[in-house]
Amino acid sequence: MKRKLTALIDGDVIVYRFAYIGQEDIVWDNSPDGSSSRSHLEQTLYKVKEFVEGVLEATKATDLVMCISSTTNFRKEVMPTYKSNRKKTVRPLLYQPIRDFLLEEYNSIMVDGLEADDMLGILTTTSPLTTVCCSIDKDLNMIPGQHYNWNKRKRYAVIKADTIPFFYTQVLAGDPTDGYYGIPRVGPKTAEKILAGCTEEIDYWNACVDAYEAKGLTEEDCLQTARVAYILQKDNYNRKTKEYTLWQPPKRK
Repeated sequence: MKRKLTALIDGDVIVYRFAYIGQEDIVWDNSPDGSSSRSHLEQTLYKVKEFVEGVLEATKATDLVMCISSTTNFRKEVMPTYKSNRKKTVRPLLYQPIRDFLLEEYNSIMVDGLEADDMLGILTTTSPLTTVCCSIDKDLNMIPGQHYNWNKRKRYAVIKADTIPFFYTQVLAGDPTDGYYGIPRVGPKTAEKILAGCTEEIDYWNACVDAYEAKGLTEEDCLQTARVAYILQKDNYNRKTKEYTLWQPPKRK
């Protein structure tokens, strides 16, 4: 008998996508700043429902879980500057109404302290054969399992062996869009050279620590970046108590 498939959907991306779509900027000659905005909620919510139905159709999923980020975030405790580069960004008018709609309309999950990415990672690795992780966020490529990118209309699988170099590249290069930077002047190409020849996970960790220390940084700096970059998986979360644990490095040789 064919397994039923559950689409795990990145609700955060949907909120921002349709909040901006539903907002109309108007330029006024006589206003203090020259412009204002208005929104179109009813039409936008209709488009949101159509979009979600399209994801289910594309993935052939029979059920869904909508993952939404909590208003609190453990990464900001690990690294206070995490996403601080977004503080001045003004949220679109429909941000909250669409967020509320997703939480009320669908089978949704939101856990205090966790981002939508974490719930996608936890749920995907809990049931890898019966779920498909639906998002456009490249960071989710560190999660083994079935994936669907709705921008590219692409269904693909991520295997465990590929997630390890992807994660450690993030540790070295950081992610400026999320406000953490890894080693100064180290990008993905340099990170690839640093990690060349690594086979076991401990080799990747040792290479990262050595690279940090070579630039006058510390193993603690490396650990801080790794914990911010890492998307939680099933072993990091107790679904009964809703308690989570931070990423732990492999033991150094």
